[in-house]
Amino acid sequence: MSSRRSILIGLLLVLFLLTAWTAQHSATMTGWELTVFRYFYDASDKMWLFALGVTQLGSAWALLALVGVLFVARWRPEPALVVLRAGFFAYVLSIVAKYIVGRPRPALLLDTVVTREVIVRGHGFPSTHVALATAISLALLPYLPKKLRWLPIVWIGLVAWSRLYLGVHTPLDVLGGFLLGALVALAAAYSNPSARRVNPGR
Repeated sequence: MSSRRSILIGLLLVLFLLTAWTAQHSATMTGWELTVFRYFYDASDKMWLFALGVTQLGSAWALLALVGVLFVARWRPEPALVVLRAGFFAYVLSIVAKYIVGRPRPALLLDTVVTREVIVRGHGFPSTHVALATAISLALLPYLPKKLRWLPIVWIGLVAWSRLYLGVHTPLDVLGGFLLGALVALAAAYSNPSARRVNPGR
């Protein structure tokens, strides 16, 4: 692993730990975090079904479906294995972090919040959906043709938006999920030399 990648991984780790510490010591949402949350959460209820759909792009089912597609497409096995490894560790580490940080979800932080999602379990920080979406989309990025390399940005953005809109995560939860997912994706992609090859351009 190059020194530049090592520095980036170290930076992501420090940022994640700082965000986790902030979340653990924030008893409620105030200031910028409250403003950002309200901006997305207070949007029209008409987007509810769309949000419920796109939020599944950060689920374990999305991970399994993507790995299945990569195998069926008869690519080299490395892309599927890299994506699977990134998604697995993002999921496990996010669950562990939830128990360590223990930050409640928005409905317990603010009396005026009612979640729009049917099933919500566990603590809020970090967002597992955002961590998974970030990890698996960024792990897939080196294998995408140039014309599709915008996909991870939209993928992560939609899942992050949906978690705030549905009222199940705070902005700090979403930020923590992104940092954790990016950290895991970078480590997974470069832990194995054969996974570093970028699809040059189709």
